[in-house]
Order: sequence, then C-alpha cells, then structure tokens
Amino acid sequence: MAKGSNFEREISKELSLWASDNQTDAIFWRSEQSGGRATIRAKHGLKTPNSAGDIAFIDPIGKPLLDVFVLELKKGYGGKKKLKKQVIKDLISDITFYKTSDKKEQKTIISNTKQKLTLKQKQTWNSKKGGFDYCEYIMSKIYKEINRSKDSGRISVLDIVDSDTKNNILIDWVTKVNEEAVFHEIMSWMVIFRRDNRKKCVMLPVEAFNILNKVQRDNFIFINKFIKVNMKSGIGEVYIFDYIDFFKWLDFKSIKQVARGT
Repeated sequence: MAKGSNFEREISKELSLWASDNQTDAIFWRSEQSGGRATIRAKHGLKTPNSAGDIAFIDPIGKPLLDVFVLELKKGYGGKKKLKKQVIKDLISDITFYKTSDKKEQKTIISNTKQKLTLKQKQTWNSKKGGFDYCEYIMSKIYKEINRSKDSGRISVLDIVDSDTKNNILIDWVTKVNEEAVFHEIMSWMVIFRRDNRKKCVMLPVEAFNILNKVQRDNFIFINKFIKVNMKSGIGEVYIFDYIDFFKWLDFKSIKQVARGT
C-alpha cells in the first residue's frame, strides 16, 4: 500500500535527530497532506514552497536537506494490496482542489489539463455540447479506475531485469519523485521505503550519491549492503542502501555543503 502516517512520523523524528546530532526530534515533519496538495498543484503548473514530497522542514535548520532532495516515503507493498483506492482518492482531491480554487486558478487548471489530452480526447470533448468540463473529465477517469483492477504488486529489483511488465513499482516511484524534483527545481530525490516485515531502505540516483561521496571522504564508513540498478525507462542508475548504514555514513554537514553549491 502507500506510505502511512505513522511511518512518516517515524522517519521525520529520526531525520531530525540525525540532522541535530540527537539534540531534537522536531526539525522535520510530514508535509501538508503528505505532499498531496503540492502534487495536485504541480499537475496544474502551480508550485508550493516546502511541500514537495512527503517531508517538510518545521525548523529552518532542516532546509538544506530539502534543498538537495525531494523525500518520498513508502511502506508496505507486500504484493497483496491494491492502489485503486488511492488513485480514486487522488482524483477526488483533484475535483475538490478545482472547486475550491479561484476563477484564475481554475482557468489555469483547465488550460494545462487540455494540453495533456490526446487527439482522440480532444475530438470527443469538442463534439460535446458546452465543450470541455473539468469535473466531468476527472469523473470519467474515476469510473475507468473503478472498472480496472490494478494490483500494486510487490517491490522487486529483478522485475526490472527479467520482466516486460509496464507496472514496476520501483520505476513508478522513481518516475514520480524525479518529476517532482525537476518541477520544483530541487537537485535530486530520495525514496525511503520499508517492505512488510523488512528493514528500511534508501534509494537515490548514483549521480547524487557521487556528489555526496566527494564531500564525505573524511568521514567514510563502509556501506556493506547496497544494490546498484540501471532502470530500463531512461531514468538512469540508482543505488539502494540499508537505511541505517546510509545515515551512519552521511553527515548532515555534507548536506549543508552540497546545498550551498546548488
């Protein structure tokens, strides 16, 4: 399933203690609606400060980390749960956001949405009396999701290599968070996840790790558990580390140094 508020609170506190050298657990917290509002606004070309991803800073001390990474949190994905309810919930949020927006924002939302329509969709809406109706368009997507059962599957690195399936969870995560980082002009991204009954892991681009490694050499702790994966979708190479090993290795001072150079 998706991430879970308890997991977000857990990670927020742990990252706060890491960044403050165990002085406080109140530097980071869940972003507004767990990043949902920023995601909805981004769909319509609208940026939301300190709201990208699932973690925001509530103390300015934490700002450098979020200048360097969009943080996405995921929990579960044991292979038996489905994403359909979350997809429908997100679509309903789109309608709510549209209806609570002012007229200027509504025009922007409609304009940006129409630009994403396929030629067939444009022809369909042009033939309708009254033209394009945003809420009706979103409702059609909800009905489509209801009629299509989508299994979220399980997290599997091997599926990237030996499967032709288009619905790989890791690739979906990376695609989404990478788009957020680009849109919000943030240097890179990081996914922190925990499978059911497993340890926490960290996934980030190899390129981002190499930048960190350049300023970490005087504080190097060997990370003995990691996987390097070349995503098939043109995203590039990523590392997956044990969460505890990674944050033992990474010094917050290095994050601040990298942030100053972004």
